[in-house]
Amino acid sequence: MKKIIFLAVFVGFICINAFCQDSIKPKYEFVIGGSLGFSVKDFRDYYEYKEKSYSYFIMPVIGVILNDKLSAGLQVEFSNSSIVQNDIFSGEFILEEKVLSTAVFARIDFNITDKFKFYLEPNLGRKFYLNSEEQKKIRLWFVNTNVGVLYFISDNFSLEMKVAGMEYEHLKIKGRDLKLQTFNLTYDIVKPNIGLKFYF
Repeated sequence: MKKIIFLAVFVGFICINAFCQDSIKPKYEFVIGGSLGFSVKDFRDYYEYKEKSYSYFIMPVIGVILNDKLSAGLQVEFSNSSIVQNDIFSGEFILEEKVLSTAVFARIDFNITDKFKFYLEPNLGRKFYLNSEEQKKIRLWFVNTNVGVLYFISDNFSLEMKVAGMEYEHLKIKGRDLKLQTFNLTYDIVKPNIGLKFYF
């Protein structure tokens, strides 16, 4: 927990320092955008076992551009996934999970060309599990860093392609002496997470 608090203070310091350095500007530019996704999988084998999975997510983002290299903002993600399993022994079983995530972020941009930018995006946030009262007792905080590329279609629109990320999660259940800490490293160059952003 101390590591999460330290990172929050560090990100806040960066944002405040950037605001102070850029305070002579008459106004800041703002950005809204986000991404969404949907996937369906269907699996069957010779033993009459069937499994179908459905998932989707939607993630709106709003932020402020502090200077040419730094921006900060807030993102909210809602995801829903369900797995339907069916076999000759136990019949049909449905597993469903609904998660709401909120996070503050800072973004550091590095120019590649006039149209392309490489970015690093550290996030600090929390996940809320919405399926049952037991799941609502879960306290899950996360810190992650996303890595990707921005392509500017015009001065006001850009496509964002997230290709990799690192994530640390700290999970605790209210009323239980249980703690779980995990670290994940993800990347997918073949199927990047693509979003659209509007600048105004």
